[in-house]
Amino acid sequence: MEEMWSNEFEEKLSQTISHPDCPQLYTRVGNQCLSVFFIGNSDCPEKYRRSVINAFVKRALTHSSTWKSITELRRVSQLLTSNGYPQKDIDDVIRRRMDAFMSENKLKTEEPSITLYYKNTMSTAHKEDEKAIKKIINNNVTPTRANTRLNLVIYYKSHKTANLIMKNSCLPPVSPLQKVNVVYQHKCTVGDCNHLNSRYIGFTTTTQSKRITAHLQDGAIRRHYVSEHFLLVRRQHIEKNTEILEKVNDIKRLKMTEAILIYFEEPTIYIQQQPEVSLPSKQPPPGRKQAVS
Repeated sequence: MEEMWSNEFEEKLSQTISHPDCPQLYTRVGNQCLSVFFIGNSDCPEKYRRSVINAFVKRALTHSSTWKSITELRRVSQLLTSNGYPQKDIDDVIRRRMDAFMSENKLKTEEPSITLYYKNTMSTAHKEDEKAIKKIINNNVTPTRANTRLNLVIYYKSHKTANLIMKNSCLPPVSPLQKVNVVYQHKCTVGDCNHLNSRYIGFTTTTQSKRITAHLQDGAIRRHYVSEHFLLVRRQHIEKNTEILEKVNDIKRLKMTEAILIYFEEPTIYIQQQPEVSLPSKQPPPGRKQAVS
């Protein structure tokens, strides 16, 4: 593929893409005409002077995909020297940058690594915590591949402002009858049931008040009072003898909580004493009562 690059556009690029005869592509630093005003005056603080040298050397190493970057380093050295930058500082920066560049490439190519992230809590003893964590990882964690190196990164997340503020709700407490997603228990206190501890355990995803309304119309509680005590139970009686056992917002956990409480508490109102035995598959196991909803 052949591409044409205009001189005006190429001079604005900091990185030039070359197309040799071979199908491979390689990159090199664009050789723009850099003036003294662009580089800056060398008569400046040492920190600024070294930052300029670092920028040019880093650009020469990162923008070139081949070892032709050595030619670019020579050009940068000559350019900076011509503008009054000390040759000693230039050589020192080039040497340090080359060492770091070579060691970084060596680690990437020859030593595969696994990075482990650990979120620690900031405290006055965070340095001791880091030493202990590193010791635990080094003594107990070993990569499956022999040439793999472990990198442990311990980081800290700053607290948000909202986490530092105490939240006090100014709303009045919710009435038990208005709570939702609860597991509740009703105790029958009429006649002998008061001594037998007859109970009903159920759950509701609506308000407790709506669930009591449903029990007044039909259900195990209403049938219990009609069949056992020949009474039509009133709303005030159910509200007085009903209490909330658990509140779980997750619907799946709410159902599991109800099942666990029924299994261990064995409420008698929830149990059908005379199960339907017309179908063999509906018959309960010997010695076990059948539960109905």
